[in-house]
Amino acid sequence: MKNTIKQLGICLVLSALSLLPVLSACSDSNDAPAAPEIVISENILTNGINFSKTGGTSTLSIKSNVSLEVISNQDWCTVTPAVSASATVFRYTVTVEENPDAVERTATVTVNGGGLTETVTVKQLAGELPDMGMESDAMTLAAKIKLGWNLGNSLEACNVTYANGFVWGTNSLSDMDPGETKWGNPATTQKMISAVKAAGFNAVRIPCAWYGYMENETDYTIKASWLNRVQEVVDYCYAENMYVILNIHYDGGWLEKNCKAVVQDNVNKVQKALWTQIATKFKDYDEHLLFAGCNEPNAANTAEMEVLKSYEQTFIDAVRATGGNNALRNLIVQGPNTDITNTSDYGQLPVDNVPNRLMVEIHYYTPWNFCGMTTDESWGKMAYFWGTEYHVDGSDRNYQPGGYASAEAEMEALFKKMQTEYVSQGIPVILGEFGANRRSSLTGDELTKHLASRAYYLKTVVSNAGKYGLVPFYWDNGYNGDNTMALFNRNTCKVYDQQALDALIEGIAN
Repeated sequence: MKNTIKQLGICLVLSALSLLPVLSACSDSNDAPAAPEIVISENILTNGINFSKTGGTSTLSIKSNVSLEVISNQDWCTVTPAVSASATVFRYTVTVEENPDAVERTATVTVNGGGLTETVTVKQLAGELPDMGMESDAMTLAAKIKLGWNLGNSLEACNVTYANGFVWGTNSLSDMDPGETKWGNPATTQKMISAVKAAGFNAVRIPCAWYGYMENETDYTIKASWLNRVQEVVDYCYAENMYVILNIHYDGGWLEKNCKAVVQDNVNKVQKALWTQIATKFKDYDEHLLFAGCNEPNAANTAEMEVLKSYEQTFIDAVRATGGNNALRNLIVQGPNTDITNTSDYGQLPVDNVPNRLMVEIHYYTPWNFCGMTTDESWGKMAYFWGTEYHVDGSDRNYQPGGYASAEAEMEALFKKMQTEYVSQGIPVILGEFGANRRSSLTGDELTKHLASRAYYLKTVVSNAGKYGLVPFYWDNGYNGDNTMALFNRNTCKVYDQQALDALIEGIAN
């Protein structure tokens, strides 16, 4: 609500016998009318009116010969007329409430009159911490996360294909058809999360779908039942004193495949609406909960990176605006395609008015022909063996990177790039996903050597992440069998791949 005050100048016409001068604003009708003027101290126009976190009052004096309208654009900043001894100098009391949030805030006071306009900026320092449990900045919090696990292919399950993705004006809510068990994994239980904690992880990343869980496509309201279910899974993690990353995942691709100017406004509307609701639901949770704006946004060039930056700015602004603990919550933004090289080229990050509470996320499935390929392609064959000491003589399935002396050197160079460009600048890097397929269809010595090589790869990722300041989260898709990355059997809540798990834990110690 705007605070509006109108004050009229008063001209007193004194009798001819009076010895007091007549004010210029009451000039003889034969004289030309005075030109309108609004004069405010140059210091105030330049530096504004500044308040401490506790608020208070300040006087604003304005010299004018016309009626004035004074408007504040913030409810916490009000303006009321004050007594003035002069007919041409108007005085106003500017009152600012105590700042309840740990963020500096700004109001604008607009002065209109006689066709003229002046503006005065009112600034207030940040308040105290909104609640206990939010003391850690990004670097401090990142250091507390030792090894994370992805609850993959579960809460993010939905129906729109990865190949086509979401097309504005074509897809509808019915196309999403989401469901926690839709991709074959069982509903997550406290027992499952407890097993993850017992295995040595102290953090869980929860990939999550939201678009298909909206009530409608007009106001973007998320179904209360879904918000409550996501909260239930988050609470499973809190019960084990684990850190949690909650994101908007691929979600049909409404954002991820639409980093384009033509749909930018549409995407930002949905991004703001969803994150406002998510953040409000969790505003009282302490620093164990982190938010990530998206997952793997497909931004392939400078123009698309700028569009992506607007989506991430909307995410930051929406979360901060909900207040409470969200005023200080550590937030995670994703590099283009979460690719290390693309993220290096991203340029300046979106702006967060809260200092030192922003992290960057990348994913690592390098080399893809070792980590993710399931069939040979024209551009290359599947690799079964990674690491100098794990090559098999005479095999065409050994991985050898171009431009590097070894596979190990390639990984170190890429991780070091993230350390140099972000970690050393006080911006933690979340390695939100990594893993390698378990090619259990291999047989004999080939299988034995592949599994040993895979374990070495996983150990090396975690070890190098620790060395260069990256925070690793293993990608577990929940599927047991050939060409999968599951560590656990989610039906029994037991460890399925002990060799891979042991390698990850060993990597922490190195």
